[in-house]
Amino acid sequence: MSNKTFTEDVYKYAYVHTPMGYKEEFATAYGWRDFEHFKEDMDINGETYYASLRVKQGDLGYVDQYIKVEENYTLYIGNESRRRINTIMFNGEDVTDKVVDGYYTTPTIMGNSVLSISYEDNETGVSSVVPDDLKVYGNSEKLFIKNAGKNAEVTVYTIDGKVVYANIIDDEAVISLPSALYVVKVNERTTKVAL
Repeated sequence: MSNKTFTEDVYKYAYVHTPMGYKEEFATAYGWRDFEHFKEDMDINGETYYASLRVKQGDLGYVDQYIKVEENYTLYIGNESRRRINTIMFNGEDVTDKVVDGYYTTPTIMGNSVLSISYEDNETGVSSVVPDDLKVYGNSEKLFIKNAGKNAEVTVYTIDGKVVYANIIDDEAVISLPSALYVVKVNERTTKVAL
């Protein structure tokens, strides 16, 4: 006699949606471990559990971190030997004066957030800033790129690395693609987008 509640097709093809960070717990838990597919979500039943905190470091690129909402986070932001911090922005607000001994504590995180750090070269005094306004998103089998800048190099890859689009655009583009997960590279910045 089987203890399984659903047919084999359900266990084989259905996706179990779990809160971010709980996939392994569900994958090994009684009653859930028979499912083959699990997907971690930041939102479950309309309630947000996790958000993305993107930390941009001048021309060095950025790092996305998934963090719990309704909490604040302390990050170390130090000067490098060749560069010193010029400006620190949190969700578009200048917070440079809120850095204490190299540490910055965010306000309570309620949704996706961006911390941008611009640096100044110690030798030349020239600032290195990555614009905050680049937007890459998908909707209804269309990929939207906005605020990329003049002569921006755009390459779109399938998740297994196949190039499906490569072109130079002027500031924005709308690209039609089949529904799937893609890696989108705009100049030196890379983003995953689901259509």
